[in-house]
Amino acid sequence: MTKHRSLKHEFGPIRIVLLVLPALLALVIPNAFVRDIAILMMLWSAAASAWNLLGGFAGQLSIGHTAFFGIGAYTSTLLYINFSVSPWIGMIAGALMAALIGVILGSITFPLKGPFFSLSTLAFAEIVRIISISWSDLTRGSQGIVIKYTPGFGKFVFDSPVPYILIAWLFMIGVYGVAVYFNNSRLGFYLMAYRESEDAARALGINTVTVRLKAAAISAGLTAMLGTFYAQYILFIDPESVFIVDNSLQMVLLSLVGGIGTTIGPIIGGYIMVPLGQLLRSTFGDAVPGFHLVVYGLCMVLILMYLPGGIVSLLNRRPFGGIRLKRPDRRRDGHGSVGNA
Repeated sequence: MTKHRSLKHEFGPIRIVLLVLPALLALVIPNAFVRDIAILMMLWSAAASAWNLLGGFAGQLSIGHTAFFGIGAYTSTLLYINFSVSPWIGMIAGALMAALIGVILGSITFPLKGPFFSLSTLAFAEIVRIISISWSDLTRGSQGIVIKYTPGFGKFVFDSPVPYILIAWLFMIGVYGVAVYFNNSRLGFYLMAYRESEDAARALGINTVTVRLKAAAISAGLTAMLGTFYAQYILFIDPESVFIVDNSLQMVLLSLVGGIGTTIGPIIGGYIMVPLGQLLRSTFGDAVPGFHLVVYGLCMVLILMYLPGGIVSLLNRRPFGGIRLKRPDRRRDGHGSVGNA
């Protein structure tokens, strides 16, 4: 019964409206700029949600997830360019490769604590970026790879923005569904137990390494799939666009602003910060380069100061709020015992 109530809460009417809203607006408003923002908003909301599976639920604050994003983009693109493998198949190959690398990386870095773990993931992402630049025979280095515009479903290239809108929305919904599973499954409970107290989790018999490796594999695989979508949407990739650390920081930022460790929080963060960033770039990009980064930093400072639980903490005051550990109100009954209200 409790699980049924929880799932009903996760897919309540207000949340459904929130999840459907960007795709609906993009389909209704025939404006190229609006549609581009909506697609990027859903893409990065999904990426932040994928990061949140490891960084939020498990408390492993990775800032190297852009490596998995780039691995997905390059794997599918190279298979398509060199061997004519459909990007749909390449997307699965990239996800499996990223998941395997995520497990290997986690096995090496999980013993590190606090900032040392975060710095190790950053170093990994930087190593992958340098390799992608240096190995020009394979990746074409800094000149990047242009994906030929030949529309077709099998080629994951479309002459209309509508398929991209629908696919981006399905990705976002899919990652949200995985987050809901984490929040209501034994794996998710184990991860949250580890996040709160590693010693207590081990005392309960939880294999903390195994559950984190599972989370790392799932998080990395989903992030890689989104990298493939990005490559097929932009039709161009280079090391500075898919391996840049800004991508990782954006995933972290969206989760923090929306509500880290929650199911809907990263998506709400994406709804706010991605359009804001795009509008600031289009308005002040030439006159004040980097101004959007200043606003991003200011937003993060204000959120951490006044809403440490993220924007979703405001929604928690209502029935359609985000994930929280809700303590039952207690009062004394007529016999002087403590009971639930």
